[in-house]
Amino acid sequence: AVTVAVYFGVWVALVKPQTLKRRIGALALIAFLAMPFSINGNVFTVLGNATSDKNVYSLLSFYQKAGNSAVNVIGIAYQQAGDDARSGIGIAVYQEGGKSAESNVSVAIYQKVGEKSQSFAVWSTLTKD
Repeated sequence: AVTVAVYFGVWVALVKPQTLKRRIGALALIAFLAMPFSINGNVFTVLGNATSDKNVYSLLSFYQKAGNSAVNVIGIAYQQAGDDARSGIGIAVYQEGGKSAESNVSVAIYQKVGEKSQSFAVWSTLTKD
């Protein structure tokens, strides 16, 4: 609910819709895009934040917590995963993984895997081994 409210507030500030019908339509679309969908315990979302005991997959997410893998394609992310934390394009503010933390075409401000950690990594993979 907080994610939807923030996205909607930004949209209203930038677009300045004139009618109530447009605002309601935008709110419905934003709520749909931010909604997490769980399939067999794996959570998928387009714009939303998510937690799962298994895996979390997002196109654009700010917060992910997963028992296994957390994968974010685009964006600024805080990721915590039992196995692998992966960020595609953007900024990984914090990545913690049990086996690996990966920032493909992105900057990782802080990565931690087991006892190993690193700060300000670019296009980096940090593994447990």
